Amino acid sequence: VNNNNNNNNNAPSGPAAKLRPCKNFTGGGTIGNLPACNNPNCNFAHIVKCHKKLVINTNSNQTTPCPSACISSSPTIQIFTGSHDGHWRLWDASNNFSKVHEEKVGSKVNTVVQSGGWLFVGYDGIYDSRSMDGSCLGAGGGGGGGHNNKTEFTVGHVMAYPLSPSGPGVPFHIGSMARYASAGSIKSIVAGGEGSSTVVVATGSDGLGRVWGQENGAWRCKSVLSGHVREVTGLVISGGHLWSCGTDAQIRIWDMGCGECKHVIPASSTNNSNNNNNNQQVGGGDGHCGPVTCLESFVMQGENYVVSGSLDGTVKIWDSKAQLQATESQGQGVVSMTSLEDTGGNMVLVIGMEKGNMMVRHLPSFMNLFTLDARYTFGHNGAVRCLFKGPSNTFYSTGEDGIVLVWQLVANLAGMIQG
Repeated sequence: VNNNNNNNNNAPSGPAAKLRPCKNFTGGGTIGNLPACNNPNCNFAHIVKCHKKLVINTNSNQTTPCPSACISSSPTIQIFTGSHDGHWRLWDASNNFSKVHEEKVGSKVNTVVQSGGWLFVGYDGIYDSRSMDGSCLGAGGGGGGGHNNKTEFTVGHVMAYPLSPSGPGVPFHIGSMARYASAGSIKSIVAGGEGSSTVVVATGSDGLGRVWGQENGAWRCKSVLSGHVREVTGLVISGGHLWSCGTDAQIRIWDMGCGECKHVIPASSTNNSNNNNNNQQVGGGDGHCGPVTCLESFVMQGENYVVSGSLDGTVKIWDSKAQLQATESQGQGVVSMTSLEDTGGNMVLVIGMEKGNMMVRHLPSFMNLFTLDARYTFGHNGAVRCLFKGPSNTFYSTGEDGIVLVWQLVANLAGMIQG
C-alpha cells in the first residue's frame, strides 16, 4: 500500500496510470460521432465502455446540475435522477434509457436514494416563519413573488415514494408544527431494511442527522444525531454502524439504534483536548485537513472497510476500528466515489473529481489503473457530483454539467497489468 500523506491539492497523484483507455473503443458508435475501434493491435487499452449519455433537463437551454442519482435493478434496470431544477426523473434502461417519468417537488433536489422498495427524495423548500401550522410554501416562496429574507427560510424536505406498487409520496415531518425534515437543506440519505421495517437516516446543512422509521403508516423521527458542526455531506453503513462525514473535516461513527456517537476521527489539525471525551477519538491523528465530501464501504476477505474522500485532495481507507490503512493524494479535490468489481472479480474504486475527471484505482493497493477525462476519452465538464454502481460491472456518473454517463468495465484490469 502506498501511504502518501501529502495533503497538498497541487501534489502529484502518485505514479502515472498503468493503462490508457482507447477513446474510440470507449465511446465510439455510441457517444458523439466517433467510429468504434475494433483493432486488436490498438496501442490503447480496450477496458471500459461508455454506453449512454443522458441529458437531464432537455426542456432548458441552461445547464441543470445533477447532484444525485440511484438505481433499481428489479425487475428491470431503472435510473432515478435528482436535479437542481426541482425534479426527480425516472429512466428505463430496457428502452434505451428513455425518460418515463418526471415529477416536480421543490426548488432543488439534492439527493435521491432507492432502498427497501422505496424511493427517498431530499429537496429544498421554503418555510415562512409567519406560518401558523408549520407548513411550507411552494418552491418559489412568497406566493410566487420572490423570497422574503425576513420571514422565509430554506428548509429540507424528504419524500418517500413506494415503488411496488407505485404510489404518491409520503412526507417526513419533524413534528405537527414543523412540516419539514430538516432546518437546512437535505444533503445525504442512507437507508436499510425492507418495507415497513426500513430505517432512514437523513442529514442536512444544519449539521444534524435524523433517524426515521415507519409508525402507523407515517414516517417518524426516532432519534437525532448531533455532533457535526457544519454540513453533513456523506453517509454509509458499514458493519452495522453508521459513518458520517462533513465540511467540518470530521468523520463520525454512530450507533443507529440509540443515536449515540461512538467514535470521532477528528480533522488532522484538531486539538484533541477540546473535544468531548465521551466520543472516543480514533484515527491516530490521520484525519483529513479539509471538508470530507464522501464515504464508500467495501468488504474484503471478510473485513469491513470505509473509504473517505476530501477536498484536501486525498482518499483514505479505514478499517472497522477506524484505524487508517492507506492514504493517497489525487492532485485535486475529491467529490464522489463508488466501488465495484472488474470482470476478473478484482475490487476497484472509482473516484470523481472537482474538475470532472474520474480516476479508477485498485483496492486495497490504490494502484492508479486509468483515468477518464473529457479531454482524452469521456468525462464531465465540472465536478462529478455522484457515482454509483450497477449490475454486470457497470457504474454511473452524474455531474455539475447536468449529464449522466453510463459506464461498464469490460476487462480484467489486474490481470492485464500482471500480464
